[in-house]
Amino acid sequence: MVHKLSIYEHELVSKGLVQPDKIRYMVWWIRRFLALGQPEESQFTDYLENEGRQDWQIRQAPKASSYRAFP
Repeated sequence: MVHKLSIYEHELVSKGLVQPDKIRYMVWWIRRFLALGQPEESQFTDYLENEGRQDWQIRQAPKASSYRAFP
């Protein structure tokens, strides 16, 4: 999984898909997404809501898996 995350991070950077200061957060969200078994977006957001995440986090997290850079 670490290899895929490094590829994902490289693609985000090289394609300019995310502002540089947000890349580490996108990688973190993908790690979380993968750890949960790649749930549907609604399941992912429900899980984050149940964790008590803030609204901006619940909006940002699903975006991480929507970038074409995700293997």
